[in-house]
Amino acid sequence: MLPRALKWCLLCSLVLFASACCSGAHCPERASGGDWPRTKAKWLKKFGKVRNDKVSYPKLDRTDWRYVVLSGPGKMTVELHWDNGKAKLDLSVWDEMGIKIHDGFVWGKLGLKSVVAIEHPGRYYVRVRAAGDDDESTYALRIFFKPEGVAPECDPCKTVGEKKCLGDEGFQVCEKKNAKCIGWSKTFNCPDGQSCKEGTCAADEAKPPPPPPRGCRNGARRCKGRNTYSVCKRKGGKGKWGKPIVCPGSQVCSRGKCKDKAAPAPPPPKGCVKGKIISMYIYQGKPTLHIELPAGHTIKPGSQGNVLQGATKKKLANGSFKVRKVSGNYCVATTTLNRLGQNRKVCINPAR
Repeated sequence: MLPRALKWCLLCSLVLFASACCSGAHCPERASGGDWPRTKAKWLKKFGKVRNDKVSYPKLDRTDWRYVVLSGPGKMTVELHWDNGKAKLDLSVWDEMGIKIHDGFVWGKLGLKSVVAIEHPGRYYVRVRAAGDDDESTYALRIFFKPEGVAPECDPCKTVGEKKCLGDEGFQVCEKKNAKCIGWSKTFNCPDGQSCKEGTCAADEAKPPPPPPRGCRNGARRCKGRNTYSVCKRKGGKGKWGKPIVCPGSQVCSRGKCKDKAAPAPPPPKGCVKGKIISMYIYQGKPTLHIELPAGHTIKPGSQGNVLQGATKKKLANGSFKVRKVSGNYCVATTTLNRLGQNRKVCINPAR
């Protein structure tokens, strides 16, 4: 059997082409049809009438919510029967505060029943849900209510404009529905990021940041000298640095870790740096040399050099130049030399 998360992703691609796969309680309800969550429950106005519908976990319509308005003390009976013999459905009854007060018991082969003693008037919710991730079926739902007194025609309230919360997701408003009824309105949902408090939607209070950890962080390391380090250990909710530990061999401590010593920088080369002239041209009215340098050279702009005679080490008369620009293993230099001939080698003194 495929894992549930993989099934959801497959269903996302087959059923909801434009939707991304997700995880969480809302995912099996992506195609609920407007009767989920509880604050969007549909009103069953007539008792004893059969309501036919369907729930399907694979098709992302797992849960249906309905509500009834009860006048006061009495007995409410909820009957559920479904058609698919391979499926299993759940039935439960909830009060107007969103608290589950009863789970349905087995009623026949493919049915559940819930019988609830009602003590207070108000809304009561019925939830029908596919139990497992392979369950789906059409079903029939019927609700009976036997009041101890005469049932009113509306869900009564006292003061027009009064508000009350339904859990922390929505609220109702007391309004005049007709000449004979002052009753509670439909449920309004609070905007995202707000919760209902005393009948009013308000921004959720920001949770205070967690207190900073005491002492050092468990497992943290720090250098205690050139070749020693310490490790933090937490005990009793507080971090404490341990005894210094010596790095092995000739290693030194760097950022709390032992590392090999860095190789010393190579000494500057003695004498001049040899190079080779690639080309000579006139740039902005001045003779300019384009010179190739050896790898690892130390030539910088401002370095002075000389063109050598042929293959010798003798300086060419009037062949001095000054490096203006260095790029990688190449440099550009200006000179007073007018003709290069076969003289291609140069000797450059690194700038100090």
